[in-house]
Amino acid sequence: MRTPFRRVHLAGFAACLACPAAKPDPGGGAPTAAASDPAEDGEPEAASEGDDFTTQAHTEALLAAEAPAEEWLRVRSPVETAAAWGEALRAPRIDTGYESEVAEARTRFVKAIAGLRDDVLELRPQRILQAYRFATARDQWWYGKGGVDRSDPHAYLRRLAAMLEEIERRTRFGLAASPQDDAQIDEALRVGVQQLPIALMRTTSLAPGVAASAAELAGDLAGRCEALARRHPSVAPRAEALAAAFRTHAAALEALDAEILRRSAAGEPTIDWEIAVGSERQDPNAPPSLRARVWGKERTEAALTAEEEWQAPAELGELVEANLARFRRMRQSYPATKSRAKASPVDLEACAAAWAPLQESFLALEAPKAGTLDCSAIVAELEGRPMTPGQLEGWMLREVFAPAHRRNLAAGRGGQVGAIWGEAQPWTARHLHTVMFGVPLEANASVREALDELIDGVCLTTTALSVHASIGVDPEKLDLWLADRCPQQSPARWREAALRDPRGSWRGLPAAVLGPGPIDMVGLAEYSWAPMGVAESLAEVPKDADARNGAGNDEAAGAEGAQSAGGLEIQIEELN
Repeated sequence: MRTPFRRVHLAGFAACLACPAAKPDPGGGAPTAAASDPAEDGEPEAASEGDDFTTQAHTEALLAAEAPAEEWLRVRSPVETAAAWGEALRAPRIDTGYESEVAEARTRFVKAIAGLRDDVLELRPQRILQAYRFATARDQWWYGKGGVDRSDPHAYLRRLAAMLEEIERRTRFGLAASPQDDAQIDEALRVGVQQLPIALMRTTSLAPGVAASAAELAGDLAGRCEALARRHPSVAPRAEALAAAFRTHAAALEALDAEILRRSAAGEPTIDWEIAVGSERQDPNAPPSLRARVWGKERTEAALTAEEEWQAPAELGELVEANLARFRRMRQSYPATKSRAKASPVDLEACAAAWAPLQESFLALEAPKAGTLDCSAIVAELEGRPMTPGQLEGWMLREVFAPAHRRNLAAGRGGQVGAIWGEAQPWTARHLHTVMFGVPLEANASVREALDELIDGVCLTTTALSVHASIGVDPEKLDLWLADRCPQQSPARWREAALRDPRGSWRGLPAAVLGPGPIDMVGLAEYSWAPMGVAESLAEVPKDADARNGAGNDEAAGAEGAQSAGGLEIQIEELN
């Protein structure tokens, strides 16, 4: 069933995007470094009649691998699987033994797909298999050489942020209305309180400023927990406990950063735990080293390849310049204007009025279990904060609609693809969706803010790539480039932001490298939760590929996928 055609004009984008109304995807696809990339080798040819048996056997084996895939994903990505599959909420863990659980489940899954050949599969199953291989390779990197949980104090906090986003969706849209739902949320919050000290214990050696940046994130999460306590009183005690744990965590990180700064200034070394592998730390008697603030080209490229399946294209500089120009042109179409409306505390009537123009799109685009916005929860969350009607509509669009839209897109796809999440795309998609839906609603203030965020994201990502990997912009010319292209703040502040949170500085990467063609937009519009390589790979699959050669339990995902945002058809045209 197709939803009504809607036309969204975005100035500066010269592309036409038609998002297909497809059956739910049973999985995602992203070529890994070891796998054959159809983009380079050409699209696979259809199997001949003589190969039908081989193709069928491999397809059936891929279907049989769904069970171990789900087992592994539930352990590795508890929040994402709970959201995508409509299951009980579970919190992310990093406690002793957890990495072993992940490794054991991953090993069983890898064995299930070890003998499969993607060259004999049809296009959709081929991309699913490639996605599985990418995801398992990323997992090994995360817990192995990359040591992400052990080297980045932001990592576990971001996983808790994903958990809070899912709790926000459920409590704002009436999807957590039973005592059993409350018990699940309460337990997830309890696990978060329990795990935070473990995360802190592992944060022992960092570059100056990194711990302070993570402390700021912890403070933001504390505020979200306090808002949850107001919005959903039945879990308030546990939400307040997690808020207190976040604030304690933030204070400890700030103290750690002060000590790191002192040691750095004094030239004193600190133990570098990053080279630890698995659950074993580096020998404490090993020679200490002072952590460098710059990652370096090898580490940066390895992380981007392993975590997002992205490698810098030769035309990176041209793409960045083009995207900054297009976002600035769009921004000029929505100049700031003074509103004569008066700000007043948000009440039920104001909430309903702000949500009404968004509700039509929400109901048309989302899966049946998207829920209905609970305005009483929104009023409690905002706690009498004065807002003009325009400000409230913008807040609804950015903070409520956009993240819930992304979560429901993943849920509507069904199968494994909705549970394979990335780090970079969700941030860009949040602001891009704000623009896409804000333009036809004439929510100009929200569109301006979203475009400003996208411009800042491109500037920060460009800075990070130049500082840490010497790609994109010549590091020696970076300050001049920033002063000319990104005057929102000083070059020194852009550099400092990239050094304080290298991985978080990638958040604008999808916006920075967005190509001019419709396929580039499909990845962000339809697979906005996925790693960049997964989204790009799925976007290359023809509209009717699901019907021709789908693999996976489409029937189980069923009606939800048919109502998903795949039914939205968007045309983006250049405006004079």
